[in-house]
Amino acid sequence: MTLLKKKNTTGSASACSVFLGLVAFLLLLTSLAAMMGVVNTHLTSGGIAFGGSGASLALIAFAINIAFCTKMLCCVCGHDKK
Repeated sequence: MTLLKKKNTTGSASACSVFLGLVAFLLLLTSLAAMMGVVNTHLTSGGIAFGGSGASLALIAFAINIAFCTKMLCCVCGHDKK
């Protein structure tokens, strides 16, 4: 009776693509949080401050998050270079 079975035409997402989408979304959120950390550490009540250890760590965290976020978005979209 395989001729009478209805095929799924809507398409279903695999577990791997759902997981990659979730990881990309979480990396986007952490990148936004890192950007807020950069703004908060550089823009103090006394003005713009550069050279502090907290500000340097915030910039490093932001750069790492952006790098991972762009890599993950390339994997999700299918533009992964091999």
